[in-house]
Amino acid sequence: MIDIIICKTTEEIQKTFLVMQQLRPKLTDEAAYIDLVLSLKETEGYQLVALFEEETCVAVAGFRVNRCLFSEGKPEIYVNDFVTDQAQRGKGYGKQLFHWLKAHCKQLNCSAIVLDSGLQRVEAHAFYEGKVGMQKTAFHFYRPSSPLSDLIDGEPDGRHTPTAS
Repeated sequence: MIDIIICKTTEEIQKTFLVMQQLRPKLTDEAAYIDLVLSLKETEGYQLVALFEEETCVAVAGFRVNRCLFSEGKPEIYVNDFVTDQAQRGKGYGKQLFHWLKAHCKQLNCSAIVLDSGLQRVEAHAFYEGKVGMQKTAFHFYRPSSPLSDLIDGEPDGRHTPTAS
């Protein structure tokens, strides 16, 4: 039997850890993962939804509802994390989870579902475009904020521009 639930309890969140870890391998400590999810839920409105086959998590998505100027202030579901267990791919679980997100989007009167995906995730891109009808509409840029000296009076590679004496 398939169940899709919004994870609210520590136990429900814990059951998603091994699948989420496939997408986010830097998450190595299960207890820290649970604490982080609970913290993000409280401070950022993050929600974790999981698809279970029997009692086993086979797909999980982390999302939040947000508003921005780009969407003219209309709420959108922003998907931070979306992953199906590697051993379970191709069985329709990801598509079912995405359809749940679409229904939730409609229920909340959101205008769209938005997500970013790493450039290396070619199979995921094929899924998003081919299986669930998403469109590539933007590039996502990233620059770490440390060391702070890279951001002040310097070149983008961290070298400081010499000043004339």
